[in-house]
Amino acid sequence: ASDVSANVIGGHGDGMVPVTSSVSVGGVPLSSFIKQGLITQEQIDEIVCHTRIAWKEVADNLKTGTAYF
Repeated sequence: ASDVSANVIGGHGDGMVPVTSSVSVGGVPLSSFIKQGLITQEQIDEIVCHTRIAWKEVADNLKTGTAYF
């Protein structure tokens, strides 16, 4: 995961918007992986959906003293 670069805009909550056009893995744009058939738009949509609700997991972990995954 340390080779993944992505941006999410908006505040924590349902208003979070992952900017998929900014995603790269090891410096390679996400669009290249789509073109190569290594990931589908449906999979990306699932990741976006999970990202929009993941703030709850972070908040729960902060209650235990860490937000490290």
